[in-house]
Amino acid sequence: MANRYSLGGDRRRSNPLSSILRVILELVVIVLGIYIAFRVDRWNDGKEQQMLKKKFLQELKAEASANLEELIADQRNRRVQVLLFEKLIQAASRQVADDTIRMAIDELLRHRFYSGTNAAFDNIVASGNLRLIADDSTRSKLFELKRFESKAPLVEASDVDLINNQIEPYLTRRQVLYLLELKLADNSPESTVSIEQSARVVRTLLTDRTFIDLIYLRLSRVRQTLYFETPLGWRLEELIELLDQQLANIEIDD
Repeated sequence: MANRYSLGGDRRRSNPLSSILRVILELVVIVLGIYIAFRVDRWNDGKEQQMLKKKFLQELKAEASANLEELIADQRNRRVQVLLFEKLIQAASRQVADDTIRMAIDELLRHRFYSGTNAAFDNIVASGNLRLIADDSTRSKLFELKRFESKAPLVEASDVDLINNQIEPYLTRRQVLYLLELKLADNSPESTVSIEQSARVVRTLLTDRTFIDLIYLRLSRVRQTLYFETPLGWRLEELIELLDQQLANIEIDD
């Protein structure tokens, strides 16, 4: 009898149901802890990626904005050249002020390159992080812009070739390059030849049809570059707008 009571007491102490519940509870606690840790890790990873994406977008926007400012300055300079070259051509048949002629002849050998930078874009591509910019239209606009910008040196090169291979040799043959003391750089010293003297020399050159044709060619090259740069400016503005939209979405998510 004593053994039976003793065995009965053992069965109560080793109740299978309570053991199973205890094991299940322990498993639930373990799984819940793993789940919470996993969620925290994912949240941290997501937050880190958002911060990285924001940084890249800000860098791209800063670069695009700087390029747009450079392009606007370049276009402003070329529009001035267009006006001056038109005045220079008019001086062959009508009265044009001496100082206008002098400014035009100073610009005749001056050229300006659009010096946009792609450092931020190239760094993002090289690091393999362009995928973080989830918006397909933004990625497409970036590659379209870079392809378009790669053509800029080709367009500008024709202008430089005209100066180096035709205008400069012509002025050298006419022995007026030194007399005019053309200012080839913004930081060059002022000419010691007076404005009136320069204008007289230029008016003499304008009696030669070859010189007028060279001015027409230079005017055509500058207009061609302006024509090319205008849609480039549109693309930069569109890209900046897309980047602003993505940055605004990140701010909302934060």
